[in-house]
Amino acid sequence: MSSPTKINENNDYIFNSKNQNIELKDKSSNNTESKCEAEKEYIELKVIDTLPEDNNDNNNNILIPSDNNNKKKKKNIILKTVLGIVTGIIILILVILIGFLIYLRIYSHATENALSFMNDKDEVTVKKIDTGYFFDGPGTENALIFYPGGKVEETAYAEILHGIAKQGIDCFLVKMPFRMALFSINKANKVIENNSDKGYKNWYIAGHSLGGAMAGYFVNSYSEKVNGFALLAAYSTKPIPESVHVLSIVASNDKVLQWEKYNDYKKNLPSNNFNEIIIQGGNHGQFGDYGKQKGDGEATISLEEQHKQIIEAIIKEF
Repeated sequence: MSSPTKINENNDYIFNSKNQNIELKDKSSNNTESKCEAEKEYIELKVIDTLPEDNNDNNNNILIPSDNNNKKKKKNIILKTVLGIVTGIIILILVILIGFLIYLRIYSHATENALSFMNDKDEVTVKKIDTGYFFDGPGTENALIFYPGGKVEETAYAEILHGIAKQGIDCFLVKMPFRMALFSINKANKVIENNSDKGYKNWYIAGHSLGGAMAGYFVNSYSEKVNGFALLAAYSTKPIPESVHVLSIVASNDKVLQWEKYNDYKKNLPSNNFNEIIIQGGNHGQFGDYGKQKGDGEATISLEEQHKQIIEAIIKEF
């Protein structure tokens, strides 16, 4: 806004603003008080004139938040929240997966004694094959497939399978993914298919603990492929048909086996084609040879004695 301009002798003033001229007249040409009033109004008008007068003046723009801006802010907040949740879920899944993989990598190892039976001796040749290991003994008509216990090195069962093969039943020790039969329940199919040229008349399957339970799943689905099924400190949650002979071997000092479930699931075994043997003084861990198992009972018989009774029971039944 420009300064007031006197335009005549009567003390008339013109105030020039950007949009309009404001005229002030002093009714009394000699009245100094009117001049003061005019100057006061001029000052007031100057203050008013500092407000923006049009949207084209970049120096006088006043930004007023719009609904669009508010919506964008809300969208950004929602997006950040969703991304945070998704990131958190991904991190949680990764932590669980890593923890699970670490868990799977921790397992019970075979003892030096067990590994000594992975060598050729006493008429038994041990061969490494794509499904695990083949214990080739003097027999030619019968073969047994063995599923190891959960998180137990498969070679921990070498002494038992070596002993069975020595007495006429060839044995196939299956190596499971992550040492968990749960991940390859039907691997026995591959063993049978890969060795069909050997001319076996009878196929049997056995398993310890989790391996026994998973072998039960296989027998339930492919009962026509096996003639016998041996459960070692295990139970089958799936029904086994009457056509399959079942042998269940348990140990009196086994504190790992869930006895209540074991007794309850006996209903899944063929009533007229089932035999149970209890090894007095034996425990859960001595069905293999991988050291003492956490939570297990103390065995009052030797490892060798328990293995001997297991071998004799299987040979007698099959």
